[in-house]
Amino acid sequence: MTTTIIILILAIAVAVLATVVAVMVWLFWRKNRELKKKNEVIVREIYRSQNIIERAVAHGISRAALLMLAAILVLSGTGLQAQTKRSDDFRARYELKEVVVMSRHNIRSPLASGAEIGM
Repeated sequence: MTTTIIILILAIAVAVLATVVAVMVWLFWRKNRELKKKNEVIVREIYRSQNIIERAVAHGISRAALLMLAAILVLSGTGLQAQTKRSDDFRARYELKEVVVMSRHNIRSPLASGAEIGM
């Protein structure tokens, strides 16, 4: 009878251990499934963000090229406009009084007469 009781106790212990292992496997499987779903959402979001960034970079480069071209056209146009001859009406309304000479190193004092600026 002692051997039978020991075998019965061991059988119950194995059954309990098997149940615990089965429950743990089920819990891990369920958690794994939840984590896979979260991972899929994160991966989709990363791909979506990557596509948005790639499109923005592509458009940003083309916009930058267009802005640079527009700036070149505007700046080249101002240089031509500054060298055009002014009308007599413009000269009658406006008179040059002072010129300030600027360089990247300093600013010179205003020049008051045309002789000082070579006019």
